[in-house]
Amino acid sequence: MRKFPYWYLLIVPTLVWYFGASLNALVMGINHAQMPVLAPGIECDPMWYIIHRDLLHACMNASTRFKFLADWIVIPDFGTASLGDMFEMLATTFTYPAWCVWIVLMIRDHNRCHGVK
Repeated sequence: MRKFPYWYLLIVPTLVWYFGASLNALVMGINHAQMPVLAPGIECDPMWYIIHRDLLHACMNASTRFKFLADWIVIPDFGTASLGDMFEMLATTFTYPAWCVWIVLMIRDHNRCHGVK
């Protein structure tokens, strides 16, 4: 990786995002292609999901597996999120700044090699 300097600034946010997406895929795969949701104040009414045509989410119940990976983290003004969602949000937050830092470092290294002050 010597020929591609500062590669970690570009790769790490991407790997973190894919890790979060993999956690979401795992919990959905284990729970019949649906993301279990535990949201305070929302009744677990199956008709709600039919009316809103939400086929990806289901209420968390006793038969839910890997509950700690499901949507249970309450975020104000957002709703509920999973651990995988948190990793995806973290990666999304740091991707743009990481690219900017990478570009600045590449320009700095280029200027150093060519004697530009």
